[in-house]
Amino acid sequence: MELISHCLYEMTFFGFDQEKIQKEMDEIEKEVDEIKNMTEEEKKTKLKSWDDLKKELNMDDENEE
Repeated sequence: MELISHCLYEMTFFGFDQEKIQKEMDEIEKEVDEIKNMTEEEKKTKLKSWDDLKKELNMDDENEE
């Protein structure tokens, strides 16, 4: 709950009103549903693992914090 409260505070601080927040939430839920409905093959071709993303961004384990 604390995380949600912080996110809502940040969104309102940057000018999001209730309508914009709901629109963003709806979009996130839609994207989550799309990912959940992907086949394993689609996930392999369309998504990146955290480790692959770190390599692509030249991040090492020491810089994670």
